[in-house]
Amino acid sequence: MDLRFTGARFHGQEVSCSARYGFISTGASEIELIQPLTGRSPYAEFLESNGEGVHHLAYAVESIDRHLAALREAGEDPSVVFDGAIADRARFVYLDGLAHGPVVELIERTGQGKI
Repeated sequence: MDLRFTGARFHGQEVSCSARYGFISTGASEIELIQPLTGRSPYAEFLESNGEGVHHLAYAVESIDRHLAALREAGEDPSVVFDGAIADRARFVYLDGLAHGPVVELIERTGQGKI
């Protein structure tokens, strides 16, 4: 599926970008394949800097804001690299600085349907 993000924030600046997503179910988890299409995005930046590879690990959470507050309370100070939404379905953030390697994505369901 192709998704377009308008009003997303990338490194603190509002951006408009799009990407193509494909999913492979492995049973207990999914592998997400992402192809950047237009605009500045974490996907395009990753490919330019690193080439192909694992960009992020995603975790579904009930509240992104509560998780961010708990991380900061525990002494962690992750950088929010990308903050966006899939209209009527989900909000997501990419956090850098929590682990060595892939970015951590938190996904919060905001509506009905598959994230």
